[in-house]
Amino acid sequence: MIIAIPGIIGTMDVTNLMVTHASSDDDDDENNKDPLNEVCYRSGFNDGEQSKAYNQTAFSQCGVNDRDYYEGFISGCIVGHGMECFACTQKAK
Repeated sequence: MIIAIPGIIGTMDVTNLMVTHASSDDDDDENNKDPLNEVCYRSGFNDGEQSKAYNQTAFSQCGVNDRDYYEGFISGCIVGHGMECFACTQKAK
């Protein structure tokens, strides 16, 4: 049971990061309803989780001001590899 606790705590941190992504960013309601935001986030999440390279082209296609691909990549990296946010941010450069 003790071994399961760090995994649960790590999952809680990632869940908080994902919820933060969904509820913050811009105050513009139209931007938050854009299906492209979810597609970009999911694409970044999958790339990060599967240890793929950070895709600058996908990031650019998602828009300069939208951080959905980047935030998805960081979340996927944390979930897929149990790395800290700082280490995942370094992979995104």
